[in-house]
Parts: sequence; structure tokens; C-alpha cells
Amino acid sequence: MGGHAQTTAESAGELEDLVSEGGEELSLLIPNQPTQTVFGFGKSAVDTPRSYTEISSELLDKLAISNSEDIARVAPSTYSTFRFGLQGGVAVRGQTSDFYFRGMRRIDPQGNYRTIFSANDSIEIVRGPPSPIYGLGRIGGYLNFNPKTARLSRTGKYLDKPTGLVSYTTGSYDKNILRLDVGGPVKIAGREGGYQVFAYYEDSDSYYTISPNDRHKIIQATLTLDLTSSWRLETGGVYQDSFGGLPGGINRTTQNLIDNGKYWNGTFSYQMDLNGDGSISDFEMLDSYAGNTGFRQALGTTGGNNTGFSTVYRGQQNDPMRRRIPWQGGPINGGTITVDQFLAGYSTTVRDAAGNPMTVQRQGYQMMIYPLGPDGQRNLAATPTPLYMPYAFDPALGTWEEVDFDYTKSFGEDYYKARVATFFFDMINDSNPNFTMKNQVLLDYQDQEKTGRNPFSQFQEITQIENKFTIMKSFDPDVSWFKTTVLASANAFYHDSHRVSDNGDYDFRRSLLTGFTPQDTFFAYTQGDRTMNTSAANRNDASVWTSYGIGLLADTTLFDKLGLLTGWRFDGVDGWGETAAGVYARQGNGDPNAPRLYGKGNEHGTSWSVNASYGLTEWFKPYYTYAVQSAPILDGSTGALPAGNARNILAASVIKEAGIKGSAFDGRLFYAAAAFLQTRNNWDPDEGAGAIGATEGRGLELEARYMATKKLSFLGSISSSKTINIVASGTVSTNARTLGFPDVVDANGRIVIPAEAFGWGGIVSTTIPASEYHKYAEVPGRPRRVANLTAMYQLTPAWSFRLTGYYQSKFFNDQLRSFRVPSAYALDGGITYTPNEDWRVTLNVQNLLDRTYYVAGSFQSVSQRLPRMFDISVQRNF
Repeated sequence: MGGHAQTTAESAGELEDLVSEGGEELSLLIPNQPTQTVFGFGKSAVDTPRSYTEISSELLDKLAISNSEDIARVAPSTYSTFRFGLQGGVAVRGQTSDFYFRGMRRIDPQGNYRTIFSANDSIEIVRGPPSPIYGLGRIGGYLNFNPKTARLSRTGKYLDKPTGLVSYTTGSYDKNILRLDVGGPVKIAGREGGYQVFAYYEDSDSYYTISPNDRHKIIQATLTLDLTSSWRLETGGVYQDSFGGLPGGINRTTQNLIDNGKYWNGTFSYQMDLNGDGSISDFEMLDSYAGNTGFRQALGTTGGNNTGFSTVYRGQQNDPMRRRIPWQGGPINGGTITVDQFLAGYSTTVRDAAGNPMTVQRQGYQMMIYPLGPDGQRNLAATPTPLYMPYAFDPALGTWEEVDFDYTKSFGEDYYKARVATFFFDMINDSNPNFTMKNQVLLDYQDQEKTGRNPFSQFQEITQIENKFTIMKSFDPDVSWFKTTVLASANAFYHDSHRVSDNGDYDFRRSLLTGFTPQDTFFAYTQGDRTMNTSAANRNDASVWTSYGIGLLADTTLFDKLGLLTGWRFDGVDGWGETAAGVYARQGNGDPNAPRLYGKGNEHGTSWSVNASYGLTEWFKPYYTYAVQSAPILDGSTGALPAGNARNILAASVIKEAGIKGSAFDGRLFYAAAAFLQTRNNWDPDEGAGAIGATEGRGLELEARYMATKKLSFLGSISSSKTINIVASGTVSTNARTLGFPDVVDANGRIVIPAEAFGWGGIVSTTIPASEYHKYAEVPGRPRRVANLTAMYQLTPAWSFRLTGYYQSKFFNDQLRSFRVPSAYALDGGITYTPNEDWRVTLNVQNLLDRTYYVAGSFQSVSQRLPRMFDISVQRNF
């Protein structure tokens, strides 16, 4: 390099000096250690023909990764949005990822509990489908968590004496975290082994004033024991008990809120809490439909999709809190109306308690729905049809004012509780690296409650068990140009879940600046008597499904250059899903005594993949992947088999990926670049029983890590991607301005009721026709480009510094592109002081420049990234 020849010994000596003279450890930064996570073979990152990122526990600490959203600051294609702000799952390549624990699939955390990362020895983020030996899985990717154990993965040796650490972290908003990590050798019946115990306790306040304190308790213990000279036992478990708030984001989103921090405070004219108990019941919602004119909206079904009133409940078409507005050719400008026009309102005819017609005068605005012409646009020459809004949507004139927003407010549910337990029991025989056997058992359990007054609330309980047996055999015939290793696995998988909930997030009704009032406080299902006098169950779902499968994978090398990884898998799935009788089907027919819905089915599918790579040089190794992956179409919250989808259990997804990997400068530089095209299928529980959708995603990724000197190192990534819906129902929730409602202005032209307020009383939606859907097919809420770059500098043996830059491009926040969120960048920083091997003090600062920027929230809202915050940790090693 640099025009000077170097001997191998000289290079090795310099590399040894580079690693040993302090600074960033090369082996912790550069992924040069073999990993079995991606395919099951021990291959380094350069030799693995798939895009993935490994983060060691040391890097987790150095980069201050504590939440799921932080993963986007180190790994490409991992931008995540979160349901109600709960940092649970991670999105990979635009799709919710699977979670694995030691290579075994876990229950998805989703928006059910917070994921704590510090209990792990390493985390691997794999982009693309799982290995054929892993079983059914999503096409986008997965995270694999490797818990800390007392058997060192790099050497296979046990700790020779007890060792560990204790740390305390404090910081902004009364952050308090205590952590203990201790391990050591153990001898049982004369057999060598090791133990590792990790404990985590957090009791922290929140930036959001409406969210309760976060309290998390984690205890993790692992035991490794050599049973014989060949067989080893690895067992242990994790228990997590969490309680916290759910900061869902900022409701009443407008472009002026995004651009200038302005928020509309205001309320609605119809009083929904009729009995004055401070909360709105299901019956009171039904009473509100016609404005308490003498009858309660009848329960039951009727046909049609008219725009007028119907005394019979028809789900989302004719719901007291929902209104589906016919398509009007796309987003339209509703203009303005005067205060006098608003006060004059319109009249509508309903029936009194005796069934006689009566005329009621409404304040507000009556939409006129025009038929569509041949061009798909409104035919303004035709006679329009009036559209009547339920009374709950009527805004109260004189209450609306646009003011500066207080970002400590959020519309999330009140709180969640979660108990999560995971147990593993593995028997491993790898004494002969050319012939190994492994039997793994994983039991995963989740018990969760969400309580909210918006009013979504739920109980859910999930149990999952898997047993998998894997065998690996290497063949090295007496020829120089050929060698191969074969993996085979067989597994059996069991999933049992039960969920009871109400369902109707009317998140825009409440002003965050005013707080809960009787106008917008709904009974939570988890509280009250759980009847329609409070809040009845909208869902009471149970499901049991099992799968069994076999997988084969061959890793073949030809002429020491060409690598072929070919795999095939067969899976059979059998299961049932049930919605119990008697639920109040708000989004169905409104019947409080709805009949039982049951579905049962069985299906089988195959998955296969071909991966080819060619080692032109160590710094230039191209590869190509083509894979077809079977995955079960499941409920996004519980992983249950929906009753309406039980006969269509499996769907196939496809991925094509081409990339280049390489290592240079004596192993100090690692890089990986990839281009991918994937299609995947999913099930949308909000679109009726068994609605199937599909998306297509394509993108480019680049990741690099570089140890420039013994003091200075860099790591970063950039991704550019786009995901579109290729099959969808076309029904989207949106805002009233986009649907054509007007602003109400006074004599001076000042807005006194914004157009959006006509839809904030509940939920408004429209159905995009198939002929128009291509214009709005892009999946919203995701920036097309995301980048990160971290620099770490070891100034002295005691002092080190870190600076992380993050960038996200602009994006539209809803399907109809109502609001555009601008591009943003942020900086994080850290300083570590290590006076000796016993002590370490670390200061981390998030959002160093205190920038206001957003991610997509739930239901076409935005969620602010947290402002500048700091924490300081003191760690004692022993």
C-alpha cells in the first residue's frame, strides 16, 4: 500500500500493534468472526452472501443503543415507526421484522412491550428471509438476539473466575437504571461449566407528561455445562416485567403543525356523556348518532352504501364515530365558508321515538357528493347527493384556536403492562466441527394489558413452543476443487393465543392541550363492567396453530472461488381461529350478540433459495440471492391465525438481492453494498376477515466499518428504498380537509374552525378505486433515504469520544399525501472516561443540537423525536 511492499509478518505485526495499543478493538468493530446466525454455517460477514449487520454488546454500549429506534443509527434499512410510541419491534426493509432468540423464533414484541437490548452478547440484523433450517418467516428480515453466557463464543472456553459489573445510569426526566451482570465457572458432578446472570431494573420518568413512569425489571440466567466429552447443555431463561406509558404521537396533525409547531385547540358541540358520569359508553355513542332525538341507533345490518342517515348500524359505513366518504376523484380543495353559513347549517330528517319523521336543524357544513365522470373526477354538472355527518363530529364554534404546541403532550393510551418469559434448553454436540448435532427447545410466553380512554384497550396472552433438531456434516473429498457442508433440520412449532379488546381509537377528538374531558373520555374495556353500559368487547379472539417442517441447506465451494448456497424447505401448518359469540362488532354489523365466527384449515408450502458468490479478491466478493419464502398470514398483534383467514394460511414472498462485500487494509475496512427487490404478503386485521394485501419493496444499501488508526474508527450506513402496495383494498383513513371540507372564516378571513376539525370528532375514511390506486400506492410514513455515520476517537487510554450523525429524507405521512414531513438530521454524542480497569464513566447526549423532527405516528399523525437529553452511567467492574 502507498507504493511500498510489505511482508506478511510486517502486516501482521502492525495489525497486532493496532489492536493491542489501546483504542477500538478491531475484533469488536469489524465483523470478521464467523457467525452461524444467517444460514447456520460458521461464515464471516465477507463470506456470507446476504446483507446483515452484527452489533456486539460492546458496540451497543459505545453507541448508546437503548431503544428500537436507535437501530437505524447503525444498520441500514431499519427505519421503524411504532404503534402508540412503544419501542418494541424493528422494521427491516419496510416490514416488521421477526425476532429470534439463539436462532429460535420468538413472539413478536410489536407494540406490546419494550425491547431491552443490554441483556445480549450480540444482536444480528439479517435482511432477507430466514435460512431454510429456521422455519417459516417474513421476507423483509429478522433480528437474532444472543444472550450473554459464561462460555466465550470466540474461544469456546469458560470463565476461570467470577467476573462481572454493576452500573447505575441517571439522566434527563429522572432516568434511573441499575444493571448487574455477573458470570463465572461452575462444576456440577465433576463436569465443567459456567453461569451468567444479568439483572436490570429501571424506574424512570417520561418526557411526555401524560405517560406514567416506565418501570422495567429483567432477570436473565444462563447455565452451560459439559455433560460428556461430546455433549454440552446450554439452558436458561429471561423474565421481563414492564409497565409504562404509550406516547402515541401528536394528534390533530396539520401541515402548519409540522412546519411551525402550531396546534388547533378546540372541542365539539354535541354532549356525548349523557348521564354525566365523566365517560362515554357504547350506548352513549349509539345515542349520539342522531343527536339524542328520541331513539338509539338500532343494532343490526342493512345493505347499501348511501350517504344519508340510517337508523340501523352498518359498521364503518354508518357508525356514530366513523364516516366513510365516497371517493371524489382525489384530494380536493373545499375552500371556505363564512360563520353565518356555518350557523345556518343544514336540516336533516330523522325519526322520533314513535317512529315519526322529524326535521332537525344542524349547525355546520353538509358535504355534497358528486358522481364521478369517465375521467374519474367529480362531474360538477351532475346533481350532487348530500352527505350527513353523525352528531359527534359537529365542531363547536368559538372554541377553536391555533396555538403553540406543547411537545410534552401525546395522544397515547394510558398505560401498558407486560410480563414476558422465555426459556431455552439446548443439547449441543460440536466437539467434531465436521459433524455436529443440536437439539433446541424454546418456550416463549407473553401476558399483556393495554388500558386507554381513546378508547382502545386489550388483554392478550400468548404461548409459543418450538423444538428443532439440526445436524451438520462437512464433506471434504480428496480433490482440491470441491468441498461442501450440508445442514438438515426438523422442527415442530406450537402457537396459542387469546385476545380480548375493544376497538375504536378516536385519537383526534381530544385536544392534547386541554386534556381529557367528558367530551372525549371513553370507557376502557379493561375497566368498568365490560358491557355496553361502559365498553363491551369488540374482539374476543382465540387461536391455536401448529407447524412442522424440514429444511436442507448445502454450502458448496468450487475451486476456492465460487460459493453456492442452496436450500429447500417444506412446512405444513394446521390450525384454527375463533371469534367468540356475543362480542359487540363495532366494525362489522354492530350486533352485541354477534354469532361465533370460526375457521379451521391446514396447508403446506415450500421455500427455497439459491445464493451464489465469487471471491474475485478479498476486497471484492460479489454475490446474488434468489429466494421464495413461505410465511403464515397472521394477526399483527398476537401472531394468531384469524378466523376469516384459516383456509389461506400460507403465502409466498420473493426476494432478489445482489451485492458486493469486501475487506481491505489488512482487515481494518469492511464494506457491504446490496440492491434488493422483494414482494411480500400480509394480513390486515382492520379490513375485515382475512383481507390480504401485498407490497413490493426495492432499495439500495451500503454499510462500512473502518479502523483508520489505533485511535480513530468509523462506521456508517446509507439506504435508499421505496415500498408500494400492489394489492390492497383501497380504503384509507384520512383527514376532512383532504376529503373536501372547508375552513370556516370570520369577516376578516381568519380561520375560526379548520377544515380538519370536521373529521376530528371520530374517524373519516374513503375508498380509493382500483383505477386510481396507482397514484397513491406508495406506503406512507417512511423516508426513502436514511443515513448514519459514527466516529469514535480514543484521545488517551482513559478518554474516548463518540459523535453520531443521523439523516432522514422527507416523506408523506398518509396515503393521500396530505402532509409532508421535511427532511431532518440530528447529532448524538458521547464521552467515556476509564481511569483504570475497574471503573468507567460515560456521558451520552441525544439530539445534541436539540432539533425538532418527526417520525410517522399512528393514524396519519406525527410523533416528535425526543429533544436534547443526556444520561450518565457509572460502571464498576469486578
